[in-house]
Amino acid sequence: MHSEEPPTRPSVTHFSGQSAHAAASGADRTAVIKAGPLVPLWLLTLGAGIVAGALSGLAGEATGRAIPLNIEYPAGFARMGGYQKDAVLASITVDALRVAERKRAAVAYGLLGGLLGVGLGVAGGAARRSFRSGLGGAVLGGLTGAAAGAALSAAVVPIFFRFEDPETDATITGLLVRFFTHAAIFAGVGAAGGLALGWGLGDKRSIGRALFAGLLGAVFGTLAFEVISTVAFPFLRTYDPVPSEPIPRMVAHLCVAVGTAVLAGMAAGAARTRPSVCAR
Repeated sequence: MHSEEPPTRPSVTHFSGQSAHAAASGADRTAVIKAGPLVPLWLLTLGAGIVAGALSGLAGEATGRAIPLNIEYPAGFARMGGYQKDAVLASITVDALRVAERKRAAVAYGLLGGLLGVGLGVAGGAARRSFRSGLGGAVLGGLTGAAAGAALSAAVVPIFFRFEDPETDATITGLLVRFFTHAAIFAGVGAAGGLALGWGLGDKRSIGRALFAGLLGAVFGTLAFEVISTVAFPFLRTYDPVPSEPIPRMVAHLCVAVGTAVLAGMAAGAARTRPSVCAR
């Protein structure tokens, strides 16, 4: 009588499968680590934002002084009486100042949008390690950022002067008018910068998140500038769309550029790393 042999268990196969799964998981993690950037994306964009804000502020100082004040005298001005001439001169001078201010804002904030777009586009390409993507993001960001800053300034600054009142400049009403004027301009600049970053990264999921985060970061940067200018520069005139003093002007550029760069970098970085964490 022959005894039956006990069936063999596929224990070797079981452990081999676990080993293969662990090896695959380790390989996936290694691939993710190698593919990731050397520094966090938001830190890379922060550097680009600081450089873009500083350069645009310096360029705005040079170009702003080159915009002349053109006063056009009406026909028959020389034949007017003294009081009438003084009243007409005061009126046309105010109009000329407002036109010059609109041009200064368009140039200054067009430079801010263009340089910030270029910087964030290059940062996106650097994070992806792709010269072509960085170049595309820089070109797109530079054009859209410059257009947004200049066009929104030309459209919003005249609205600012409709609500401007020298008697309420330092009140809550005056501060709100100034904040909403700046926020309307800088939101477009921030959105263009976020678009440039997403385009430079070459990731469709990052474009929308970076665009919205860039817009939001620019609004936060605007709020930071308004608080700083009110608290730190109480004796300097900062009520115009473009502050009349150089230090507040530079602070405005840096606050908007840094706010846009940090939030856009954090949002785009989160969008890029989330699928990698979930990978098995």
